Amino acid sequence: LDLSVKIMLLLMTYCGYLIQHYPIFQMIWPLMRRCVDRAPKCLSWTANYTLRYATVILSFLLAISIPNLEEIIPIIGVTTGMLLAFVFPAVIESVVFWEQWRKRGCFVLIPNIILNIIYTLLGILFLVIGVHANIVSMTTSKNV
Repeated sequence: LDLSVKIMLLLMTYCGYLIQHYPIFQMIWPLMRRCVDRAPKCLSWTANYTLRYATVILSFLLAISIPNLEEIIPIIGVTTGMLLAFVFPAVIESVVFWEQWRKRGCFVLIPNIILNIIYTLLGILFLVIGVHANIVSMTTSKNV
């Protein structure tokens, strides 16, 4: 059982890592494709795979070069978590549905805007508290 769990974890990490790099590649490749469009097919494939390998190697080098990565990851996690869970959905909903709410009257507009403001403020509050707690944890662990 232990070996099967390790193998599944290895496969999940391997596949997940590749999936995370796919959007990066999709943004960079059109710029590179312009340079290699007129080149032979094998050069285009070589450039494609070189770009893919370069993004993976660059991320590995960044992970190795940051000495306290395990202490920085929680700060990134709490920041993105609170923004994605509370702030962005409330702001996007307000922007998307503003006209519909306004057409339906103040009894629809005001409660929705107030609710989205509350969600945004809660997200920012939790973000500040989480970042502060992580910074305190980092500084106290170095002093001990």
